[in-house]
Amino acid sequence: TLATATSLGALSTTAATASDWVGNAAPNDYYQFTLSALSNVTLKLSGLANANGTLSLLDSSGNQYGYSYASGSDGFLVANLAAGTYYVNVHDSYDTTYTLSASAAALPNAAGSSLATALNVGALGATAIVESDWIGNAASTDYYTFSLSASKVVNLTFASSNGSSGSIFLLDSSGGMIGSSTYNGLGGLTSVVATLAKGTYFAEVADGIDTNYSLTFSTGAPAVGTSATDGADNSLAAAKAIGALSATAKTYADWVGATDAKDVYQFTLSSLSTVTLQLAGLASGASDTLALYDANGAQVAYTYAGSSYNGLISDNLSAGTYYAVITGGGSDSGYNFSASAAALPSAIGTTLAMSTSLGALGTTAVTKSDWIGAAAPDDYYSFTLGALATVSFTFSGGDFATLTLLDNAGNRLASANSYYYNGHGDSPIAGLSATLAAGTYYLHLSDSLDTAYKLTAVSSVAAGIAPALTAGRSLAAATSLGALSATAVAKTDWVGDAAPDEWFKFTVGAP
Repeated sequence: TLATATSLGALSTTAATASDWVGNAAPNDYYQFTLSALSNVTLKLSGLANANGTLSLLDSSGNQYGYSYASGSDGFLVANLAAGTYYVNVHDSYDTTYTLSASAAALPNAAGSSLATALNVGALGATAIVESDWIGNAASTDYYTFSLSASKVVNLTFASSNGSSGSIFLLDSSGGMIGSSTYNGLGGLTSVVATLAKGTYFAEVADGIDTNYSLTFSTGAPAVGTSATDGADNSLAAAKAIGALSATAKTYADWVGATDAKDVYQFTLSSLSTVTLQLAGLASGASDTLALYDANGAQVAYTYAGSSYNGLISDNLSAGTYYAVITGGGSDSGYNFSASAAALPSAIGTTLAMSTSLGALGTTAVTKSDWIGAAAPDDYYSFTLGALATVSFTFSGGDFATLTLLDNAGNRLASANSYYYNGHGDSPIAGLSATLAAGTYYLHLSDSLDTAYKLTAVSSVAAGIAPALTAGRSLAAATSLGALSATAVAKTDWVGDAAPDEWFKFTVGAP
């Protein structure tokens, strides 16, 4: 019961483990754990003798927060949880032993969760201030406070890693609304621009879907071009080359109108990056478009801009050459165009031949974090096993990622897909387990939708093997039983997918 739950203590990155038994006579085991801070919690159920068990996560009142069915005798559950007390229920009506492991990694959470605890970023000046943190179901709002020593134009720009949602609110010193913006589309980028008097203000960031984010505070009206400004040509072939993008934004003031309807900029990327393009400072009544094209002239993304709203594009792109095209809507208008790029993690090999080694897997878990998506959809890992073992992989990240286990020749052995365990906004996860013989193997991760991910790999001696694979695996390597006699000779071993054949030889005397 909850009242008699076994305590796992305060979870940390070092997994707490417990081994026990459930079955027809006692189908439920309960465990309790605590979190001292907002954390990403991973629960793993392994060693079941069947695939009928369930792993449930409960809040402090015993309400179900999430659950997982055992798949291939294992169950996985990942959730982002606030500080507090939680329970785990292991259930199976069929008799089986099991092992439960639980760990937690603290999530960034420096910003305050109320006006009273807002993180102070200080007085805004000429240098932009960037704050990075996390919001989601377990902590859906972050607050910041800033001050102005004189009247200024303030720009708040929010960029989320989930690329699909998020809201920002600009508040006065009493918490009253001045302005807001919500983004629900490609890039997860949105901004609020307002002219503010000297004083103290607040910024609120909100999202019920788990995401890392950055919030940029900047001041000053953008400098815009005039009809005398024409620094960019109007075709891809004659585009203005602005070089390789970096985290420091490149800014250009120019003009489009009746006699110059289009401006084209060419830029390059040296590695996989998140590119941010912004079109701002348009004249009253103007309605322009900002479009992104690849090296072949195919459109990748586009957005609109007007005098009361900026045009924003944020997209993940592979290394190469690209074009930004600004097209006027017929009205003459100066504009301010800025372009920047932030490198994405991409340390993992993208082919079997370039695979990143996890080394020899053992009982100590190996964790890797990286990124896959439309610009780089494949990551490959290699690993080795010194003996017959059960390997387990846990993936947390995108909604539709696929994990494929491959043999030394690249042939598929098993696969699994990530998915949401519940409606609480937890990260989609996938679990993949297999019993494999000694040798070299590969794990292929793929997703055409942009996502950061975390992969955990571990192995253990295959359940029920005592001893493991002592018999010969071929006729030539057959294990000798010696000369048979009236006294029986007994051998204990194991056969299965990883080692389907074992050979024994014996001799007999005269008939």
